[in-house]
Amino acid sequence: MAVRKSKAEAAASPLTAPAKPPARKKAAPATPKPGLVLVTASVPAALAGPSDEDLIRLRAYELYERDGAVNGCAIVHWLAAEAEIKGRDRTGVLGPG
Repeated sequence: MAVRKSKAEAAASPLTAPAKPPARKKAAPATPKPGLVLVTASVPAALAGPSDEDLIRLRAYELYERDGAVNGCAIVHWLAAEAEIKGRDRTGVLGPG
């Protein structure tokens, strides 16, 4: 003779699959409040390449090494690198002057 189990006992049985939680409704996309302006970059920062500051830092270090890695001339190297980097146009070619 088969014994009937209650729903709680049947749910706890290892032979039955656990019940799936109810599916959540997806939230509607947030709409901006009136008067607010959304600003988005046209190019993600990761794709934009190194900043001028990064390029100056690298060039200043190259100048430091070129001059024998002598301490105490950081500002001289930085200013020389800055003049080189900012003197270039967007194509990387040195401009006039």
